Amino acid sequence: MLEIIPFEEKHIVGLRLEGSIDGGGLERAFAKFREALEDNDKIRVYVEVEGIGWESTETFFSLSV
Repeated sequence: MLEIIPFEEKHIVGLRLEGSIDGGGLERAFAKFREALEDNDKIRVYVEVEGIGWESTETFFSLSV
């Protein structure tokens, strides 16, 4: 699961990773990156990792960033 952690600061994107990560979770993360970059030249990414796994390698390599 990939969960978005909210921050008041618009230049920080927070993510919590636990268990299996699917393409939908990664798309939500990339959408937050794009949103933060609309108003900021660069962003910071805060990540909490409880555990990580991939649904499949195809999930990772099929993403359109």
